[in-house]
Formats: sequence, structure tokens, C-alpha cells
Amino acid sequence: RCLQICSNTMIARRVVSMPLALGFSRALSSAARSHWKNFIYRTEASHWHSLWCRWHPSGSLLQKFHAERIFEPLGGGMGCTQRNVYHYEDGTVGEGPLCGPWVICEDVCSTEVGIVHPARQGMTTLALPGGPSAWCWKQMREGEPCAVE
Repeated sequence: RCLQICSNTMIARRVVSMPLALGFSRALSSAARSHWKNFIYRTEASHWHSLWCRWHPSGSLLQKFHAERIFEPLGGGMGCTQRNVYHYEDGTVGEGPLCGPWVICEDVCSTEVGIVHPARQGMTTLALPGGPSAWCWKQMREGEPCAVE
């Protein structure tokens, strides 16, 4: 289902898994189905405005900027597209590898550990009743950035 939607919206290049791209599907666990059921963006559009801060481990502020996350449902609860727009002091970035668009759909992104983002396989959203509750790395590594929302 997701692959058809991706093809129809010209975003097939963003499919994350080669087996899925070749038409194979996977059986979803009960936890994966529950995360998908709780993922509000599959049925509700949302346009988030936020202030992002990047900190040094010492606690000093490295960078801050405004960002937008734009979620648009695909219809029928099948999933959504996501785009990001970043507003830095020296200009706005609305296109490029960190901006999307990405297609987020059950077949590809819903897992036992949450909704995995197509651009960041190492990160997951825990989707509890009422909406997402955490966006975080599945595994922390010393010396690597730690992104959490």
C-alpha cells in the first residue's frame, strides 16, 4: 500500500527498505500496529512551529533556530507526508536532504519500538494515545549527537 502511494506522489526514491521496494511486505507485530493506530499524523494535518537548541555537553548553547514541521495526511489513514523548514539567522532552508518531503506509512515505518522516520532509521517516535510523546535515538553512542524532542 505504501509503495503505491509513494509512486503516485513521486516520492518512491525515499522508500527505506529494498525488500519493501521490491514488493515484499512484512507482518506487523501487535506493538507496531498499536504505534500506528496512535500516530495522529496519519489522519490529522499539523504544522508545528518550534525553537530548536543545540547544546554542548558542558551546557553552553551552540546554536538556536526556528523550524517548522508540516504533516499532511495521505488519506484513509494510510500515512502522511512530512516536510521541514528551517529558519536560521542567515536565511531559510526549505529544500534539501533535511527538509523532505518524506512519506511515513505503516508498512515501512511502524515498528515494535515506535514509528521510525524514513530519513533517520536510528530514531523512533513513541506513539501513545493522544499523540507522539517522544522522538529519540533508539541507541545512544558516546561522542555522537543526542537528539531528543
